[in-house]
Amino acid sequence: MKTAQGWFRAKIVSVPTMAKKTPPTNRRYREDLSEMPDWLKKKTCPNRDKYLSGKRILPKNLTGKEKLADLVDNAFLAYNGARLREGCQLFAEKMLEPDVTIGMSLSGALTPAGLGCSSIVPLIKAGFVDWIVATGANLYHDLHFALNYPVRVGSFKMDDTELRDNDIVRVYDVLLGYSDCLMATDEILREILIQPEFQKEMGTAELHYLL
Repeated sequence: MKTAQGWFRAKIVSVPTMAKKTPPTNRRYREDLSEMPDWLKKKTCPNRDKYLSGKRILPKNLTGKEKLADLVDNAFLAYNGARLREGCQLFAEKMLEPDVTIGMSLSGALTPAGLGCSSIVPLIKAGFVDWIVATGANLYHDLHFALNYPVRVGSFKMDDTELRDNDIVRVYDVLLGYSDCLMATDEILREILIQPEFQKEMGTAELHYLL
């Protein structure tokens, strides 16, 4: 055979077949592990089987042909993926039942990120929420959207002193104008809260209903 470097000869060498290794014996028990230190072999672990009784993490290869429900159930097995799976299963198996009461709790800066507009309000309108427990901050910041005050995308790396010098407040990576968003919202709230219907003791449910 000729190559760019010239001629060469190929020699076929017979390689003896390697003997197949005997599969390892059943290593179910810790005592069978020869490399395990003696002190660990002697250690009694009465609850080991209980802790290791969970579903084995060994998902099948993804092909792209899976249905979404199968993907969530069989591939989202740990970490935040598992928490998402639990939420999906709770929604599908419990919340979609014909006669249920659904409560929603909100904490963390959800509404400044736009989740009120994108998710919470549509769920309420669709009848999926019967009652809500939320932080005052979530309710307050959702007012910016109702009042059409812009909330902007920023970065968590921004300098807060520099932002404050430019009349801006940061909520992680969300930016709000101090005067034309936060203080403007406060001003409208003050005008509302001095109205006659608010001049009495009331619970938060009535307060928010009136607002």
